Amino acid sequence: MSCEIAILCEKPVQGKAIALALSDSAVKRGSSYRLSINGSSVVVVWSIGHITSLSDPEAYSEKYKRWRLEDLPIIPRLSQIKREVNPKQFKHLQYVVKILEGAGRILVATDRDREGELIAREILSRCNLSDSTQLFRVPINALDDVSIRSAFKHLTPHQLENRQASCAQMRAIADWLLGLNLTRLYSLVHGDNITGNSTIHIGRVSTPTLYLVWLREAAISAFVPHWIYQVKATFGVGHLRLSGEWVCQSEEVDDRGRCLSQREQQTVLHRCTEIGTARLVSHVSETKRTGAPLPYDLNTLQSKAIHSIGCTAKDVQSSLQSLYERHGLITYPRTESRYLPSSSKRTVGLTVEAIRRDDVGAKLAVFVSTQQLDQRVFDDQKVHANHHAIIPTSKSIDRSVLSPLENKLYDLIARSYLAQFAPPCIEEHSLVTLSVGHERFECHDKRIGQIGWRAITQGKYDGRFTSAYSAVDERLDLSHLDAGDTITLLALNAHDYETSPPRAYSEGSLLSAMKNLPRESLNGDHDAIKQLAGTGGIGTAATRAEIVFNCLQRDYLVRDTGTSRLQLTERGRQLLLLVDIAIKSPLVTALWESDLESIEIGRMSEADFYKKVASWVRDIVEKSRNHIDAKDSVNVPRIN
Repeated sequence: MSCEIAILCEKPVQGKAIALALSDSAVKRGSSYRLSINGSSVVVVWSIGHITSLSDPEAYSEKYKRWRLEDLPIIPRLSQIKREVNPKQFKHLQYVVKILEGAGRILVATDRDREGELIAREILSRCNLSDSTQLFRVPINALDDVSIRSAFKHLTPHQLENRQASCAQMRAIADWLLGLNLTRLYSLVHGDNITGNSTIHIGRVSTPTLYLVWLREAAISAFVPHWIYQVKATFGVGHLRLSGEWVCQSEEVDDRGRCLSQREQQTVLHRCTEIGTARLVSHVSETKRTGAPLPYDLNTLQSKAIHSIGCTAKDVQSSLQSLYERHGLITYPRTESRYLPSSSKRTVGLTVEAIRRDDVGAKLAVFVSTQQLDQRVFDDQKVHANHHAIIPTSKSIDRSVLSPLENKLYDLIARSYLAQFAPPCIEEHSLVTLSVGHERFECHDKRIGQIGWRAITQGKYDGRFTSAYSAVDERLDLSHLDAGDTITLLALNAHDYETSPPRAYSEGSLLSAMKNLPRESLNGDHDAIKQLAGTGGIGTAATRAEIVFNCLQRDYLVRDTGTSRLQLTERGRQLLLLVDIAIKSPLVTALWESDLESIEIGRMSEADFYKKVASWVRDIVEKSRNHIDAKDSVNVPRIN
């Protein structure tokens, strides 16, 4: 044996972090680290992302080098699907395989997600392992020293043919099968009729993403504005001021009860001005205690950063990956979950102490009590696919080595984490109903009686609050008033405004729409809406930003320089006019995402999923063939 234990990582940076965390005497030799643990020889090796990829169509037949309509659809049997090694990484793969084949125990420390499991399978399936070789999974979620050492104390048996790897494999195959057939189909038939490059990229997720933008732009174009005529009033109760709005009781209102008649508005203004005083009709108040928002998942954090910092989703994802891999300051970022496992309670003290060692963190941590855990955030049932919410690790931050964006993202994550251990925010919500003659006014009042976790999450620490129990507003006390008592009417103003159309998607709001599909994108299919509730929409946390980026790069989308809103280009509109609704609707893709989840939990087989996808692709190609004239054979550049 070349070693007693081999540790397989996903990337070189992970290999280095793990080796140095496990032993101060770890030595780098070529593409591995050598160390000793409790007298056992250990070698740490790594992949370089995906070392293998699905083969190009010409690997199945030379004739597929040439794009021809009569060759479509290209659908190999599932058992014949081929993967090939990246030529640049062939020698590295040989080196890794040799190390693994000589080990008595193999510890898989790739990312604990679908792609990480597939990367491990790609390598291990090429190894000639002895029957005595033991496989274990390292449940690693962060790359700081404490998290790494803890993970290696909680090894679990590992199966090469596990469902997460199968799910990743079938996702890749579905993307490959749909992409190569429909990209060739539409490029051959319509390539000369579209602006720019004649290659028309059809993607399982990217095309429905463009359709979401199309639907929003259609809603904006179809929007017919109308004027709203409101009356606003200011009332005085001692030194307190109440702002109220007139409640229109005529029939000239829209579906939200807003007045559509300027004549009615002016009549009310004149009548109320003449009366000059108001009377109390009722006062209803409710005290609300709210806990902090849950910690971030990837897409929620991307949306927050795009809005508050002003950056792209891809920039956020790259910076988070750096905070995770290079700096070891946060847990695994490509997560769909906003909850924490109950086991993470034991590291709360260490993590808070690490944040406290930073100047900003020290000021914010005064509002925190680790004895006051918000139990809502600890929920093992809601931790998605082994990955919990994004939180800081127990490693102290050195801001001097971080980029400006990395610093800002770490702050968002740290504030969100600390807020889980702060007192609730206590607000008093009041509805005061007043009458001026026969006209009714409603005053909706909200006052913060205890700042709680908001002292941590507010944008800039300003030292206003000395305690999480500090009050922000003076309490609205109307206890001395009875119904019918007179209240001073201080001011009346006409407030006229035109209704606004839906807002064009920003990158952040588009990511949210991909995750939580708008009802209109499902063509009013109530069964589909019910079936897809909570399934996660189209794409995954790890892929959505890249999909939007590719749509921009391929000139299907453009980002408005003034507003940063996303718009379809002429090329994008042409593509959506050409493709069948079955291709561009998010419905099919979302249902496939649901099927992939079923593979992961064992409710659907790989063969059944492949049969479903292959049948769908075959039907689309045949349907198109029946409506078009075949083109002559043409040469088209290969899609990368």
